Amino acid sequence: MWEIQSRSFWKGTLALLGLLSLFFQKIDAQPTNDNPCSAIYLDPLAWNDVCTPGNAIATNNIGATDSGITPPSCGTYSNNDVWFTTTLPNNGFHIEVEFSSGTVNPEYGYEVFVGSACGSLTSIDCQVSSGGSNLIIEDGCHFEYSGEQVWIRFWDENGEAGSIDVCAKYRIPNYNPALGDCPPNFHAADACCDAVILSDELDGFCGNNGNFAAGPNVVGPPIFNAVIENNSWLAFTAVEDSVVIDITSSSCTIGTGLQALIF
Repeated sequence: MWEIQSRSFWKGTLALLGLLSLFFQKIDAQPTNDNPCSAIYLDPLAWNDVCTPGNAIATNNIGATDSGITPPSCGTYSNNDVWFTTTLPNNGFHIEVEFSSGTVNPEYGYEVFVGSACGSLTSIDCQVSSGGSNLIIEDGCHFEYSGEQVWIRFWDENGEAGSIDVCAKYRIPNYNPALGDCPPNFHAADACCDAVILSDELDGFCGNNGNFAAGPNVVGPPIFNAVIENNSWLAFTAVEDSVVIDITSSSCTIGTGLQALIF
């Protein structure tokens, strides 16, 4: 129980209590992932898992401060970034990171970095959401970073603070077990940036080009005088000066013709 007695210093005491009340304000603690060196690690879910509140990482950007990294090259940065990190797979899969905003406005940005350590980072991608509640991050065409750790900077475009749910999961190209003789029968990708990454684990890739969309036409090597419509894509990193690629085709609609170009 508090008891204040009336004495000659009553006015001074009230003034002191009033002064203290002016400075007694709630200060939000900084998030644990307020800078890249304390980024939250995202352990990717299996490719057939669905990101739900039950398996997502629940975090927030309340009290977030500027991390001291060069401002993003996209969007409207409000000095309130938080950080996540994960490792790009090296087994032919791609990876997705999904931000599902809780109380944060769904207009936000992200920037992806690579580097030898959290304090020495290089930006490789920067995007701003279009206003939807979910945003997908992919490693895209950066095949040279397969197997490496990446850092992901997240910020709210309007400087708002609130809760965020985050998931990472592996993503593979569509596949059809009914096609071909060898599981899982990955479709070779229809777009360059979605190419299946060939690695030691996919040595002897066996798949199909059943996922292609016809066109736009691409002129093949002059010696064949052909127009390629069913473009399909694979990617690999050569670890030697020369590489031998053996390609065998089967079950073609017309004959066994096959063209391949290396870029």
